[in-house]
Amino acid sequence: MVYGPLQRAIVQKFGRPILTKADAVDLEGAIYAETGELVSYNTIRRFFGLAAGGEPRGSVLNIYANYLGYPSYKAFHENVERHRFYNLWTNVILKPTWTQAEREQLVLDAVNEDRFAQGVLLHVLNDVLRHAPFADWVPWLRCKAWDRNEESNGVKMFYTNTLGPVLRSRVTGPEEAQSLVAHPEIVMWAVHFFTDYSTLQDGYFKHVMAALLAQTGPDLYPSGMHSMQALFNGSYPDALPHLDYIISLGFDGSRYPVLNSRYFASIYFMHWIRGSALPSDLEEQIVQAYTLVPPYMHHLLGMELFPMMALLGHGEAVIRLAKFYRAFDSERIHWTAALDLDLTRLALMISFGQLRDTVGFHEMEELIQPDNWYASYRDYQQCLYAIAEIRFGRTNIRFAQTLDRFPGLKRIAVNPNIHA
Repeated sequence: MVYGPLQRAIVQKFGRPILTKADAVDLEGAIYAETGELVSYNTIRRFFGLAAGGEPRGSVLNIYANYLGYPSYKAFHENVERHRFYNLWTNVILKPTWTQAEREQLVLDAVNEDRFAQGVLLHVLNDVLRHAPFADWVPWLRCKAWDRNEESNGVKMFYTNTLGPVLRSRVTGPEEAQSLVAHPEIVMWAVHFFTDYSTLQDGYFKHVMAALLAQTGPDLYPSGMHSMQALFNGSYPDALPHLDYIISLGFDGSRYPVLNSRYFASIYFMHWIRGSALPSDLEEQIVQAYTLVPPYMHHLLGMELFPMMALLGHGEAVIRLAKFYRAFDSERIHWTAALDLDLTRLALMISFGQLRDTVGFHEMEELIQPDNWYASYRDYQQCLYAIAEIRFGRTNIRFAQTLDRFPGLKRIAVNPNIHA
């Protein structure tokens, strides 16, 4: 534990630094005179680093705190933290401008799990995204710490989803969406990391995806979202141009796994719409793709693929791949597991429901965590849950009202063996 604040407070009251044995002896006397408690000068020397030693005992820390006028070390520590929080927070609220170095440091501290920095950053970003022109977002979004590692991706996803209501309020029509996607940093940070299925049919994400497709032309991300939009709306043939484009790109092992997940999902969706046979070696291709992905990222390769397979009636294949590659229970290294893991668990739940596998169905149902789902994905996940219950044969469907808002998903809930 770090005792710097306590050491500095003692030195301030004592009136001089503790640098020698004589200083420690004098401080021993001062503490005894103030508290009636004895702390030996050797203990004091160890506490100030003048002699080797371990952690101070709790009783000694309490005496130091008594010397400073506090009933206990806990009370002293809480007071120091309270003033640090109040002072720093007030300075942040009143801070008129930030240098890029200050932005970088705050984002880095937040990524490194400094809870105070995370709170400050959330406050600052909420204010910037709510009121500032889109161009003023860019210095905050281009901070290098956002792209530091897989863990920072999880922190980034937390911020984008937490600030989702602000993003939705800033983009309510096509013109605003065009202005937003004109900034590459915003696209990378606030669009790619905020896949807002809740407004894909109407609202923020519908406008942003239309603007992004118009700006970039066909691309894996907006094309994939437009195909999902057609799935949600039930206008399945509208997905075909987007699916054909994605499939034409082929598999690329150097892509981030979730993009290859979209590629394989597109193959299943395209053949389902056209009523054509799947390639005979498709499962083998997925197997090969898994050999190229580190085990801790297996879930990303299944994130879009497995729900699509389950929805379209390929439950047995989902179960085969899940058991062999353990895409559903590989280690997660950031807290976004509530999203990543439950999407694949829901795919298994649908698959077990289709096969009327009671044990497997209930196992998945007990593991999923609906209270932790991101708002941006929650409607979609609730639909998957409802479809799993319907396939399993239940009549009292937990999220039936959510499913009613997704006519394309509701149409295939009972029977996936239909075509557009």
